[in-house]
Amino acid sequence: MTLSNPLRSSLRSARSPLRACAPRIVDPVDGFFYVASCTPMAAANDQRVLLRGVLTSTATKPSSASQRVTPPGGYRLQEGELLRVTFDRTDPHRMIVHWAVAA
Repeated sequence: MTLSNPLRSSLRSARSPLRACAPRIVDPVDGFFYVASCTPMAAANDQRVLLRGVLTSTATKPSSASQRVTPPGGYRLQEGELLRVTFDRTDPHRMIVHWAVAA
């Protein structure tokens, strides 16, 4: 008879929504995202914004990318801003913004 660990099962379920939201990055590269345009989504209660800009890093040449993101509360994105990101070398549209560094 095996006993299940309730702490482990609660941690597993707490992590699962994050795994579903984050893009799957196969070949990660740290770099910067230069925000060329920042467009709010059409719905009134939707806090996401559509970012379009240029990804840069020392490991890759600059490439254009776009991403829908939800900035943390009170954080206002501006055109010309430089965000710290991790992106996939094979698909630059898979990108994670490091908000703790940006704020």
